Amino acid sequence: DALPILFTLIEGLVPSISSILIGRCFKIFTNIYLKKYETYHAMYHDLVIRTMSLVILAAGYFPVSWISISLWMRFGEIQNFRIRSTIFDNYMKKNLDFFDSHKNLTAEFIQINRCIEELRQSCSEASGMALQSIIGVIALFCVSCYYSWSLTLIFLCSAPLVAIIAAVCSKKYEKYTDLENDASLKCSNQILNIMENISLIKLNLTEKTESKNFDKKIKECNTLFIKGSFWTSCNQAALRLLSLCMRSEE
Repeated sequence: DALPILFTLIEGLVPSISSILIGRCFKIFTNIYLKKYETYHAMYHDLVIRTMSLVILAAGYFPVSWISISLWMRFGEIQNFRIRSTIFDNYMKKNLDFFDSHKNLTAEFIQINRCIEELRQSCSEASGMALQSIIGVIALFCVSCYYSWSLTLIFLCSAPLVAIIAAVCSKKYEKYTDLENDASLKCSNQILNIMENISLIKLNLTEKTESKNFDKKIKECNTLFIKGSFWTSCNQAALRLLSLCMRSEE
């Protein structure tokens, strides 16, 4: 479907358009200094037009952003349904011996469901944000070259550093995501084990021990998730720094 890409394209162009409009607003001070306005009314009229253009842009950005997010979420739900249907068909086609040989199917189903949700999120919000960031960077690069190509080329000397940061952050995020998946699988196995052996646990009075072990594993999952999010934030910060520097050239 081309609609999510179309609205994301429009949404990605907004930062560069807004930077141009903000620059036009600040240019009023230059015009005042150069005495280009013959009367106060002319200056006030120009100020109103330039500031209202920002208000109109913001008003138009809100529905476009909402539609873009909705379309990407719909796209993610479609992929989610396709994946679940495929997995369901695969399990239905397996022999009964497969289910007899796999004792921890409940834990596997919990982990599969979690991975499917992560895939749905990557197909919807993450894809939309990534495409929007790429379009925004390209648009800001074009605007920067238009206003000052020499400063833009000087800034591009640091582009390899940004690429290295992105590669390192991606590797770290992949590492902690795999560790988090393994830790969550252990939590699922423990829950399944408790549910199957609840009578023995109560008989041996080990409820507190099981609860402490589960809390420890949950905290480990939370710690790994925070570490993965930290590296993702570092990667986004590098891209935003690139966009901010390009805006400052204008």
